Amino acid sequence: MLAGSLHAAIVACAYDVPFGYLDTGFVDIPFKWRDFSALVGIGTSFCDCVADARAIYEQVNRPRLRKPPLLPMLAVAPFSVRLEMLLKAYHYDMQNLGRASAPYGAHLTAVLGRRDYTLLEPDPKPPEAPQDPVAPAEDPLPEPSPAPDEPRTSEEETPPEQEVAPSAAEPEAAAPPPEAAEQAPEQPAHPPETQDPLSEAEPETAHPIQPEAPMEAPAEPERPDPEPAPEDEASTAGEPARPTSPRPDTAG
Repeated sequence: MLAGSLHAAIVACAYDVPFGYLDTGFVDIPFKWRDFSALVGIGTSFCDCVADARAIYEQVNRPRLRKPPLLPMLAVAPFSVRLEMLLKAYHYDMQNLGRASAPYGAHLTAVLGRRDYTLLEPDPKPPEAPQDPVAPAEDPLPEPSPAPDEPRTSEEETPPEQEVAPSAAEPEAAAPPPEAAEQAPEQPAHPPETQDPLSEAEPETAHPIQPEAPMEAPAEPERPDPEPAPEDEASTAGEPARPTSPRPDTAG
């Protein structure tokens, strides 16, 4: 009982100093000798000698030190540990384990106040993702497709394709543009079946060459009748004189 109390007192005084187990299995707990001597009542000379020896021991054995968590050690102490000491021990334990320490909140204070040190132990099973409280509606299972050898039933036969009336936009798309219609060559009005049989004959027999007609001289324009000469008037004296109309150029 005394050894356990002394061990707990050493741990309580050394909570802010690195500590650990040796790989040989022995406990290696460095602590502040002066704080411990003030609690136990040991003289300072003894503490100075022990402190020098401790410094040499730490330099030699530091590579073989491994740090255990401090909270489980404080859990076995026969006296009550102050809350601020537990918080500081938790902070060092998180650093030694390579984890991020949680802020000093109400939850952490309540956990350490009732000496629940399980927060240092890793969770064996990671928390599962929260399931949706509203379960999705069950989708109907798809009907199995018939095997290639099995004939389809009348219900499974697909209905015949219905003829879709062409929309108003389809004739416009099907009709060629006006420019293409102009560029298209003119086709004969009569189909080849109703073509004139004479056109199929040889050119010599279908249309005989006619001799060219002689070119006629252009007709001369009609000239106005010349005025009668004076001798004509004498020859025609026996005939009654004809009234002469004034010429258009001398009228007026």
